[in-house]
Amino acid sequence: MLYSATERTLTETVSIGLIRSDGSVLDEASIAALAHLKGSVLAQGPIEQVQLVFLVQSDAEAFLGACKRCDIRCCAIVEGRSEVLFEASRLEVRPKEAVEGVLLPVLREASWPHAAGVAHRPLLTGIGVVGPLVTYGWDTSTALRRLGEVDLGERTREDFEAEAIANLVRRGFVPKLIADNAVGMPGEYASETILVPSLMKECARLLDTELILVSVPKESTLLAVRADDLVMVQRVVASTREMFDAAEGRRISPIPFLVSGGEVRGIVNVDSEAAARSSTKPWYKFW
Repeated sequence: MLYSATERTLTETVSIGLIRSDGSVLDEASIAALAHLKGSVLAQGPIEQVQLVFLVQSDAEAFLGACKRCDIRCCAIVEGRSEVLFEASRLEVRPKEAVEGVLLPVLREASWPHAAGVAHRPLLTGIGVVGPLVTYGWDTSTALRRLGEVDLGERTREDFEAEAIANLVRRGFVPKLIADNAVGMPGEYASETILVPSLMKECARLLDTELILVSVPKESTLLAVRADDLVMVQRVVASTREMFDAAEGRRISPIPFLVSGGEVRGIVNVDSEAAARSSTKPWYKFW
């Protein structure tokens, strides 16, 4: 592997046959192991970015999903030039005493491999529910420093979450009707506004209903629709999955959420279309 001190990036090259620089064969476990190096410090300097460079484009495409899950940059050599297939986030490494930026909540997909050691909680709890994680980080506008458990000190995770959400509210989000039966939330960190009851209540008010369906497939994306509009529900369920799979940045959830009274209450059954047509059972799940 090669380390660039100027770019603070660790690069692993994958040749024909998925052979790594140390002679081992690349697999998803080794990608996760590489991802854990982001945020660590070598003798030459800190690692703020980890990237895989595939000499065979089809190999890169085969492991693109794993790179997205693990949040590492995926590159391929195409016609003699390196092209970025997935641009991962950069994790700025700073001493504790030099923390800068604004603390904000950061939603992560359920399979995010860096949860260990990072302050977090599940967005939704309940038997059989696998949902995204609520994490926190200091945004410096160019990088994000995660809130680790070691950073908590005498404060609780709940203290940090309250501060992060207060900072989120200060960004001045305003939900907007983008169609007669759909509300969008424009702006960076829009997806995290699902954590703000007052904004979710405003979405419900604009849709003239109590129960709304909220889609947050990826970063900076939030769409709300009426939960009793089954045609729209079916469209949103399908589009949420598609946007999650195709996301070029941070992914959050392939399944939309049910929100009532400003709070996340449950998820949409992935078999909602069939259930709505063929049975009297609810097409939603509450916890």
